[in-house]
Amino acid sequence: MRRVTSLLMALFMLLGLASGCDDDAVNYDWVEYKSSLPRDQGDLSDPAVVAQVSANNDFAVSMYLQLAAEAGGKDIIFSPASIVWAMAMVYGGADGDLVPDLTDVFGFPAQPEGPHPALNILDQHFDSINSSNLKLTLVNRTFVAEQVTPEQPYLDLLAQYYGTGMYSLPFLSDAQGATDTINQWVSDNTGGLIPELYAEPLDVSTKSVLVNAIYFKGKWVTSFDKSKTAPGFFMLRDGSGTQVELMRAEGITLKYMDDGVQTIASLPYKGDDTEMIIVMPAAGTFDTFELGLTATDLNIYALGLDAAAPHHDVTLVMPKFTAETRANLVDMLISMGVEALSTNNYSLTPMLGQAYADSLINRVLHAAVIKVDESGTEAAAATGVDVNNSMPPSLHITSPFIYFIREKTSGSILFMGRFTGE
Repeated sequence: MRRVTSLLMALFMLLGLASGCDDDAVNYDWVEYKSSLPRDQGDLSDPAVVAQVSANNDFAVSMYLQLAAEAGGKDIIFSPASIVWAMAMVYGGADGDLVPDLTDVFGFPAQPEGPHPALNILDQHFDSINSSNLKLTLVNRTFVAEQVTPEQPYLDLLAQYYGTGMYSLPFLSDAQGATDTINQWVSDNTGGLIPELYAEPLDVSTKSVLVNAIYFKGKWVTSFDKSKTAPGFFMLRDGSGTQVELMRAEGITLKYMDDGVQTIASLPYKGDDTEMIIVMPAAGTFDTFELGLTATDLNIYALGLDAAAPHHDVTLVMPKFTAETRANLVDMLISMGVEALSTNNYSLTPMLGQAYADSLINRVLHAAVIKVDESGTEAAAATGVDVNNSMPPSLHITSPFIYFIREKTSGSILFMGRFTGE
């Protein structure tokens, strides 16, 4: 039986300067600022939700292409869902040019409610599909400096759409302890896969830290025989080859399509709610294929696999791999259209109040890791935003490929990346 798969990620929005971490967290009797408003409910079939998923997936591909260009030929992994949820919480506490910029880049609705109702419905849908075979959680937590009193409308927004409030921490008097507390919360909500995010204490000028953590744990419907994993040939983007560890599963049922231009396969998790989709362009065409990739393409691939008849008695061969990405997303977001991050013509007063109108975003850091082996998939990601004042068929995945993990009912892309073997 296949061991449990772990797919998790944490998203950190840092409203302050610098960052830090320690193994022994300090526990505070923190003050909780929380609205009494109940969390809203909604319907997954709401057109606003469908539109927001489409916008989220558009952003996923746009950010993928930015990260791919930055990484050169190396592997990448990131969580577009995490970035969207974090930036939506920033959106709810911002004014000035940052609001229309985020609206354009992330496809947030222009109406007063913004993306919050749709994201809230998606969040609660993810929670509803949990079972003995699948664990998928999305949790929000925000922290605020002890000298800051959050704005009530922002607290109402957090309660209604994100299920959280703001928790006071002593960044000014005990930055190390405050940082340790946040890191412990992160570790607790990522299964311990991110035990130490910040190597140094958050700066004493930190005003707020917004955290979103996504955790996924599932079991493959099919499994790989560990005894059959062995070094094998993998073609690189330039046509040369290298040796990588290749996993092998024989006699399985699998949905895949091969039209000579690309091979697309679905690797489902038990429960039939989530899957990993692999897109492998024809050998030697990866770079051109990748540059032309769109969210519409990904949707077509997913719909095609949904409708396809399964192949039986398939031998599946694919790499056992680990990939990691670390990047500051500020320049990428600016190039995508969030120009307010360079002009600073905005404020976060709807969140922090007029007294902290000079607080601005300094960095948007994103780190992600994925491990794919015979027993499953394990992934973690973190983002920090600093604000300072005939024959049996055979499918061989042995050349560079793009992959994404999605929740099938909504079509939401949770993680996305590529494996190039470099």
